[in-house]
Amino acid sequence: MPVDDKHIALAKASRYWRKGVRTLIAGNVEPSPAQVEEGRPFNETWTWYPDDAPLRSLYGGDTRAALVPFMAHRQLGDTYKWLLYGDDDTVWFIDGMMRILENLDPDMPYFITDHMWWSSHPGRASHPNREAPRCLPCNFDDSGLDKSRAPFNAPKGCPCTPQLLCDTDERGIFNQYCDIPRAPIATFSMHGGAGGIMSIGLMRAVPFDFMEKCIKSLYSTGGDAFISICLWQAGYASTDPGYSFYHPEVQMFDPGPEDRMGVMMKLVRALDHRCDETCQHQLDKMITLHVRSRVFPLLEDAAQFIKAVSALYDVYIDTKRAHALQAIAEADEAAGAASAAASDATPSRATGVDCTPAHTPAHKERHTHHGHETDPVVHNMTATSNMMFVTWIAFGEAGDEGFKSHNFHSVDMRWVEVARKSHPGCAIGLALDQDTELKEAHMVDHIVRITIDKKKYGRNVWNDWYHWTARYSMLEKLRDEGKTNYNVVFIDPDVFIIGDFTDQFSRFDFDYGVTISRGPNQPVNGAVHSVKAGHYDKAIELIKGVLSIYDMNSPFYFTAGQQAYADYLEVNDDPELLLEMHTNSIKHGADCRRVKGFQVCFFMCTKYNFWEDCAPLPSNPVTEGNFLDGKATPEQFEAVSTRAFHFVAFRKLGMQPVYDALMKHGIKAAWEAWVELPHSEDGYKDNPKFPQIA
Repeated sequence: MPVDDKHIALAKASRYWRKGVRTLIAGNVEPSPAQVEEGRPFNETWTWYPDDAPLRSLYGGDTRAALVPFMAHRQLGDTYKWLLYGDDDTVWFIDGMMRILENLDPDMPYFITDHMWWSSHPGRASHPNREAPRCLPCNFDDSGLDKSRAPFNAPKGCPCTPQLLCDTDERGIFNQYCDIPRAPIATFSMHGGAGGIMSIGLMRAVPFDFMEKCIKSLYSTGGDAFISICLWQAGYASTDPGYSFYHPEVQMFDPGPEDRMGVMMKLVRALDHRCDETCQHQLDKMITLHVRSRVFPLLEDAAQFIKAVSALYDVYIDTKRAHALQAIAEADEAAGAASAAASDATPSRATGVDCTPAHTPAHKERHTHHGHETDPVVHNMTATSNMMFVTWIAFGEAGDEGFKSHNFHSVDMRWVEVARKSHPGCAIGLALDQDTELKEAHMVDHIVRITIDKKKYGRNVWNDWYHWTARYSMLEKLRDEGKTNYNVVFIDPDVFIIGDFTDQFSRFDFDYGVTISRGPNQPVNGAVHSVKAGHYDKAIELIKGVLSIYDMNSPFYFTAGQQAYADYLEVNDDPELLLEMHTNSIKHGADCRRVKGFQVCFFMCTKYNFWEDCAPLPSNPVTEGNFLDGKATPEQFEAVSTRAFHFVAFRKLGMQPVYDALMKHGIKAAWEAWVELPHSEDGYKDNPKFPQIA
């Protein structure tokens, strides 16, 4: 955002809606060290660009206002997908914004807004003007929409270019040279206060130097005119998000225009249950609000209004989520009662766990209200309802030393379909190396790739190093995309999720969680890690702390990371402490404590990461009995509510038949197949039930 030295209060007030979104703030004077330091906790980068002298537009900061997104790209590089561009008194509503972007390709050059200045005649300019030329998004699905409500026949831009608008111009707007209409003869530009969204594809395509040279060659009305004219000269025009184009009662970027009190009253009516369907519709689709600070007697008053409307919107969203959660809980309770009535002989863990829908294409329902196609309330749910399972898969996992001989990597790659089958509504994430191919990409919600050195990678210490790197890389990706509301469970591909992990996140508050076993040499198992929504930055900091003491000469090979984790949290060398933590985990589900500024939880492995040597008998938690002695029963698993089975070591040979049982007959059959697996390596040898994995 652009500011000047008189508007610092507005920039600080925007922290209320930004909530940690990376932000570049460009002032008219060099920022002080104190200013820079104050902004760090808010993920702010402060820089500057001088005011215009002499003026070439109405205000001295207009060149800075037009250049600030390109300054941000020069500073941040290719580390984001979408850039929010607005004034210092523009309020963004992140929930609405994320919904319009989820089906758009950030690599496509997009400048997205539905709020534009327009007039083809002098003195008649207005905003927002539905007649302003624009494109619709690439491959926009307008089937089922009422075309008669559109102001004109807009092309679909892949990308939107001036030439495309000129070639499809049926209204005689453009001249033979396809020049952009401009003042004083005409007015045509985005509206800076309403804001726009710029894709990484656009920012890659248009260099800072080009924009600076172009802007400094112009005389016009303001920064919004500067950026619109120069993007046109670079070969790009504005794209309407599409929805408001066919629904004139909805203005997504700054309704009104500049209707700050109207928005405030709609939010109040919604909380008071007096918001009708049109009102609700407008709030759900709202992306920005231009507060228009110039009309306030004092800038501090405008700053207070920004804080107030941001807080009220948060209450509105939280209330919607609470209602959605209640509706889901009631539906689950009704479904559970019906299921129990249908078959009281079926164990409670015999059905798949259907998470709350979490941005998964297969689980997006569409609702219609008076001809308006809208997302259901649950589609907006984040914090406590969104669950994501993430695993790390790389060609290097085939490894050496016997692991490759069984070709376990091929069954690891089944993890996606297995996770989708057992948890059909959860979000799925994959961390991959640079070469791993993924045929199941359509079934995955989030993918991050990291580059590995194949000469180093295998069944050695580098394996776990890359594994931990993949975890923080996924968290950074989600954070940078603004998708920080997932409760994330990182699991190894040889862990079979058979139950519901939501109680981890509802019962305990933590930055990072792992499971703990009774063994002092391996108290932490690296197969299941949990990160709570809203705690990504702390989790990233913790992981990088673990890697800072990572021992590349560790004798523990591919478990070096869990050793480093235990060392970093200073729990490795105290058997009495480990016994206390382990006992607490069994009694209470987790042992949670504050260590080095982090809130960490050590979860009961019998429940969340079960393998044969995981834990003693649940009835006698501090003795040395073996829980799984070859006589495991459904009752034993019911007693500890086992949520995940870990195919440790040779037991990986049992993965294929268990997964086959799941895919063919459901989760109950998979659970029963797991119970019947041999409990020694000899039990797999020459056994026709367990052929070598192909």
